[in-house]
Amino acid sequence: PTSNLRTGAVSAGAEHPLRRMLAAGVAVSLSTDDPGLFATTLLGEYRRAASWGVTGRELASCAAVARQAAARTRSYSAR
Repeated sequence: PTSNLRTGAVSAGAEHPLRRMLAAGVAVSLSTDDPGLFATTLLGEYRRAASWGVTGRELASCAAVARQAAARTRSYSAR
């Protein structure tokens, strides 16, 4: 979310499609993109999403999606 704000992709959290994507059942994960450039952390990204009204259950879903993607990536790299 932070990089989208800082690059001007969205001008405010209310414009960010995150909540609509979650409501539509899209598999979403949160990341820091470039923490050095955007001065954020993963915890900061989750806090920003929560400040936009993303629920604890939705945030847990984002974390689960990220874990599943990481597990798939590790299995591909082991081949």
